[in-house]
Formats: sequence, structure tokens, C-alpha cells
Amino acid sequence: MTAPSSPRPPTTTTTSSASPRSHRTSPRTTTTTTIPGPPPGDPRTGIVRDGDVAAELVIDRRQLDLSEKDKVTFRVVNRGDVQLKVGAPFDMDRWTGHRWVKACCTMTYHAGLMPVEPGESSPPGKAPVYEREAGFTPKPGWYRIVKMVHYDNEENAPYEPLIVVKHFFMHT
Repeated sequence: MTAPSSPRPPTTTTTSSASPRSHRTSPRTTTTTTIPGPPPGDPRTGIVRDGDVAAELVIDRRQLDLSEKDKVTFRVVNRGDVQLKVGAPFDMDRWTGHRWVKACCTMTYHAGLMPVEPGESSPPGKAPVYEREAGFTPKPGWYRIVKMVHYDNEENAPYEPLIVVKHFFMHT
């Protein structure tokens, strides 16, 4: 699978600043931030299948402006023939250029699993992307939402929940 179809972001950004009082005597300071390129393809970013079970994580936008102080809205869509069970917890990770690292705390709290019938979607969840609400300082770059999807298997055998993923890019 290839990287998201959104335009490839710049790999570096440069900002300059100087004190208003020192515009004649002090040089400007320049900061260059390297933004890792897109993460490698991940088959969990599309429809994830296990027999008759199929789920997809859908997000409202693929790019966000950090200055908007907004949230990423996401939902799980049941693309299979079996009822899914979706809870509230999710993870938000940031791409370092080499691996995914936890961007903020795992959004977990005890809540029941809600059924999602075939062809339907879960109510939207929201991932905060600004410091006051998210508990971390967001940086420009690639992020992902990771969510577990449960289902009943007919054999009552142990199973692994489906893991669905969607990438998005935050810029300044």
C-alpha cells in the first residue's frame, strides 16, 4: 500500500525571529525543523478483513493546521457481514521518520462495547491535536489514529481484534 494520496508535505520548514528592540543590533535567529517524509504503507489503513469480518477507520480530514486547535474526527465503518463491537479507546502516534511513537496518552477509560451492524458506522470519536486538551505539544508531521475493533466469532475460539489505522498530516 502506498502513502496517503494527499500532497507530499515539505521536508523542512524555516522560521526567523528577532526581538523588536534589537532590529538594528542583533542578527535574526533562524530555526530549521526537519519533517519526516510519509510513513511506509500499512495495510491496516484500508479495509481490514478477517473472513466475513471487515472494518475501516475513516477520518474527516487528511491534513490539519496546528493553528486551528481542532480535533481529528474519526469513525469505524463496518464493511463486512458480521456485527462489530467498538469501544471508545484509541491511540494517537507520531511518525519519527523511522518508527511510530506514542504522541499522547492512550485514550482509554472503561466503557462498554457498542455494536455496529454491517453497513453502519460507529458514532464519531474525536482526537485532540492541540496541547491544552491533548496533553502533549504537537509538532508538524505525520500522525495516525489506531483503534481496535472486536467481534464475536462463532467457534468461541480465541481471536485477535482487528486493528484499523488512518494517517493524517499536521502542518503549521
